[in-house]
Amino acid sequence: MILESTSQSPSARGGATLIKVKVKHILSGQFAAATFKAGEKFREPDIEMRSGEYLYQDGTDWVFLDQVTYEQVALAADTLTDEPYYLTDNLPVRLIYYNQRPVGVELPHSVVLNISQCDPGIRGDTVSAVTKEAIMETGLRVQVPMFIEKTDKLRIDTRDGRYLERVK
Repeated sequence: MILESTSQSPSARGGATLIKVKVKHILSGQFAAATFKAGEKFREPDIEMRSGEYLYQDGTDWVFLDQVTYEQVALAADTLTDEPYYLTDNLPVRLIYYNQRPVGVELPHSVVLNISQCDPGIRGDTVSAVTKEAIMETGLRVQVPMFIEKTDKLRIDTRDGRYLERVK
């Protein structure tokens, strides 16, 4: 799965444009970097994306509902890397199938989470970009601005775990 891509044009005449990518192996979950020449061909893998919904955690498995077949799909904890930190009840996701076998999930770009623990802001702390740590309901630790309180709901970017905004 391609996470990031950039193109690099050569400075010499006749040089091929290079495409640099950051990829995640869909079966092992390992990250890697690769470089390819523009126009290079690859065999397309048998990957299918289906709409789904997160249901619950069952021991070490995470259970989802496949919205196409209405079957429950269980994914082992070692299949998911950081995804469990963003899973809340009934969260819509895209289930990733490889050769008709579920191998992972694709999360929405952002989710709304409740804060479970957050220190109060320190009065008089007016330096710009001062942050504190908040622990979300799923256990995710996020750096947030000082004005955030324990009763707030926050929108979090699932791609990098960054605080985006306070939700009312």
